[in-house]
Amino acid sequence: AYALAGGVGTFVDVAGNDRYDTDNFSQGCGYYYGQGLKLDAAGRDVHAAARYGQGVGVHYGMGVFLDHGGADAYASSGPIQNAGGAFDHSLALFVDAGAEGDVYDLGRSEALGRADFGAVAIAADLGGDDRYGTKARPGRASRGGAAVFHDAAGADDYAAAGGLPNGAVTPDGQGGLAIDR
Repeated sequence: AYALAGGVGTFVDVAGNDRYDTDNFSQGCGYYYGQGLKLDAAGRDVHAAARYGQGVGVHYGMGVFLDHGGADAYASSGPIQNAGGAFDHSLALFVDAGAEGDVYDLGRSEALGRADFGAVAIAADLGGDDRYGTKARPGRASRGGAAVFHDAAGADDYAAAGGLPNGAVTPDGQGGLAIDR
């Protein structure tokens, strides 16, 4: 019998204003027992992925996405699981650690701390006045999943993301939690 599961993928960028346009299963995605890491240390970057991108774990995988600084933009053509999404007993971590405001144009994707089928997902933006646009509100879980979305600072705009209030802790009743400080 052949065992083709697993593997490790790592991408590190230390500086520069970059644009990443990728398709499915990319930018720190761990798929089918695999592990993915994407680290971007600095710059005003655009991170665009179709589905299962930007710190996502799928089918027992583990995905990590870390962006350290810069006013960044995130985009997805969808249809599901970007920026801290986990599916089917996987782990996902998405962190934008910059102090600047970021724009999340994820209106075609369920994203930012989404976990389904026994998975665990964490998505955090640690600073800045951010603007969120998502297909469903951040910090959602279903079918035994556990998910957390945390925005640590700034006056954020959630009008296009289910209307989450600034300064509130909002559970979804299924194992998900959205926190805005």
